[in-house]
Amino acid sequence: MFADLSEFYEWFDERRGKNDYRVTKTALDRMAGWRVDPGDGGIRHHSGKFFSVLGLEVATDHR
Repeated sequence: MFADLSEFYEWFDERRGKNDYRVTKTALDRMAGWRVDPGDGGIRHHSGKFFSVLGLEVATDHR
């Protein structure tokens, strides 16, 4: 798609200029349909059609 990384940045800057958006921090409990699963603590949408976020802790004696 892009011959080199500079072409990607050029394309991305062009796309960014053609969209109007605003980012605002919002508490999860104010987001319609999103919840913390009490069983595993994962963050999920009730529809199951979006990504989910799970925390994972790994302990090892290897690098």
